[in-house]
Parts: sequence; C-alpha cells; structure tokens
Amino acid sequence: MSTCHLILFLKKSHQVCLHRAFHFFTFSIVPSTFAHLCPSRLSIVMALPKSTLSRCSSAPPRMSSTSISQASASKTFAQASIRVTGPDSPSSEGLQEVDETIRTIKAHLSSRHRESGIELRVDLKSRHFNQITQFLDRTGVKYDVDGEHTLFIHGMITAIHQSLELLAMSIFARLKYEILLPEEARYLNAGAISYHLNGKIKGKGSKRQTSRKIPDQGFIFNDPQTKRRHRTVIFEAAFTETYDDLIRDMEQWLLHSRGEVQLVVLANIKEDKKQLLKQQKTDSFKDHAAKILEHFGNELGRSKHAEILMADACVYQGHQATNISGTLAERLNHEVDDIIDMVQVENWIGPITADFEFWVLRDSKPHRRGRARVFPGLIGYLPPIYAGDVIPLSCQGSFPNFDASRKLYLDLEEFRCQLLGGIREDAVERAYEYACPNSEDDEDDDYQE
Repeated sequence: MSTCHLILFLKKSHQVCLHRAFHFFTFSIVPSTFAHLCPSRLSIVMALPKSTLSRCSSAPPRMSSTSISQASASKTFAQASIRVTGPDSPSSEGLQEVDETIRTIKAHLSSRHRESGIELRVDLKSRHFNQITQFLDRTGVKYDVDGEHTLFIHGMITAIHQSLELLAMSIFARLKYEILLPEEARYLNAGAISYHLNGKIKGKGSKRQTSRKIPDQGFIFNDPQTKRRHRTVIFEAAFTETYDDLIRDMEQWLLHSRGEVQLVVLANIKEDKKQLLKQQKTDSFKDHAAKILEHFGNELGRSKHAEILMADACVYQGHQATNISGTLAERLNHEVDDIIDMVQVENWIGPITADFEFWVLRDSKPHRRGRARVFPGLIGYLPPIYAGDVIPLSCQGSFPNFDASRKLYLDLEEFRCQLLGGIREDAVERAYEYACPNSEDDEDDDYQE
C-alpha cells in the first residue's frame, strides 16, 4: 500500500473546524485528483493555530486526526497535509523520476550535443510516463521506445548538419546507376536505421555514448542468400559537436559493429563563433536586427531586444507586435518569402569550414584513408568510394566476376551547394528565433497532468 502527501496552504479565512475543512478538501481536491478513492481512505493532518482548533467540536466521520500542532511557518497561512493511501495513489517517487528525466532531456537539447541521440532508462509502464511523451511532443523531438525500460530520443538536426545526409543520398543513386550492376544494385539500400553496437569507446570526448546509434545516413546491403542486412558505409556529421566526439562515433562504428561497417565518412563542419560575435556587435547588424524585429518580431522578441529597437528611433514606435508563436513551420506562412529575402546570412551564421575524412579498418584498427578541406574550397585529396566498400566480402561471391575496385568519386560541388542552402536555412531559423522566441522555451514547462 503506497502513501503520498499533498501539501496545501490555506488562508486564515479557510481555517475552519476539521469537519468543514474535510468537506472543503473533499469538494475542491478529491474530484480532480483522488476521486477514485473513498473518503474512508483519506487521513488529514492539519497544522492550524490554537484559536482555530478551539472552534472544532469534533472530528468528521470517516476521518482519523493523526496529528495536530501549532503552525509556525507563517501567521497568514496554515499547512495541511493530506495522506492518501491505496494501490492507485500517486507516487511521489514516480513524479520525481519524471521530473529528473525531463530535466535531463532539457539539458541535452540545450547542449552542443543536441544533434545526437540520447538513450535513457525509464519505466515505460509507469502511469507517469505519458508526462514525458507529452513534453517531447510539445518540443517536437522524435523518440522511440525499446522494451520496457529504454527511451531513445533522436537528435535535433540543423539544415547545415543535414548537408552530408543529402550528399549521401546522391552518392547512393550514383552507385546504383553508374557503378554497380543491376543484379548487385537491387540489394543495396540507404537509410538512417538504428543499430545496437556491442561496445562503447573510452577516451576524449564529452558526448554521452549509447549502445544504440542512428547514423546521419548509411548504406545497407542485403545478403542475397541469407537476407541478412549489412550496414557497410556510415555517414556521420558534426556541426555543434566536437571533433573528438566525431572520432569516437567513427571508432564505435568500426570496432563494435560486429565487422559490418567497412567505411565511415566523416564531415567535420565548424562555425567561427568569434567572428559571428564580432559581427553582431556592429552597427550594420543592429540596423538589420531592428528591421527583422519590426517586420517579424513578436511581443517577447521586441521586449528581449528593446535596446536594438530603441537605438533605431525610426523603427521603434512602441506599438504592440503581432504575436507570432509556435514552430518555424507554423510561423512562416505568407511572410516567409519576405524574411528569406531580408535575412543577411553573415549576420546570423559565422564563417563555415568543412573537412571530410574516410576511415576504414586496417589490422583491426581504425585507419584514415584520406582527408580534405571541402568547404569553402578544396584543399587536399579525397579518395573514392569502392564497390568493395559497399558490398561486404561475404556477399561478393554471390556475383560472378565481382570487381571490388570499381570506384566513385564524390561530387564536392554538389555538397557545397547543399551546404550553402543549409547555411541560409539556418540563418533564417536563427533570425526567427531572435525575433519570435517561443515563451515556452524560456519557462519551466508545466508538464504535469
């Protein structure tokens, strides 16, 4: 039989005899929280001034007064504790676990590791679990459940980060139609499918590693004989994460995928935040930001950046802005073309660089096959992807005269186009977040039922 306490604070006007207090709690509290419990299973502990207690003639029926003492915390409020017993009573321990889980999720989503997934141990059968899912649904985060105790939360990917994924899909199409034979290509697929790895990597890095990983993109080859799926090529990008964490991801894929992964393509994308900060201190940025706030800012955005508006007297008129809230998709509608045309990328995104690396296993250890700076220009040499990287050795015997040396070079100009598109999209997103912050993001969400 479980027990929990509900602490209430009553003004002196409500400090009546226990009988009247019992009815006050019965009609004000029980219907919303404990309606399924009968009154006989309630016990009330009151802390009331002696002057109030003296007016109580008798205890109400079906109520046990277990303890009465002088209230010392405040002269204005009295403290009442309702003890609810029974198999269906709320669990304070369960609520505490929910609170800790949501705080962990919030901390992850506000960290530089938010573009990676996170795995949490929770009780999926708990009746409090829906509070966690309600919070995730409001946040817009994708999540999966596995078994009875695992909650996997997907990363919040930026458009810049997605540039590698788009390039990978282009590589996939070229492999199927330019390099592989039709009888080989029919078994090749692509997808960001989760996989349980059999170990973790220790060493440098601050990101929390999980045994279940979802790559940014991957190539999957189905064995024609056994129908087993082999994840042979993995694509991983880092934008907000560190290079050390990216290397640990690569090592985990190569060393703990049971020999399946044969090639890991890394994209280390970096933003010069110092240069961005310097740019956002200039008069040109302030003028630009004031125009964004004037045309697209909501009330909260104008309030948070009032100094920008005040500095531009011709912009700031003191009028109340239209409240534009919700997700970016909900906010765009007919104004989207205007803000896309208005946003100046250099005011919202710092200078970007991107390096590619190819990693394979050699003598059971990760070996870097090649590395090159691919953005803003090409510096270095990037090797090709071979047919032998895509189709595992155990499956190559299914195809007569298989040539593992067939190769495909990456179209780096296509990647640059995809990256430039992602940079502009993220610049627009940051401009909207600046002008139209969501008040729910700044407050402690009321995620309880």
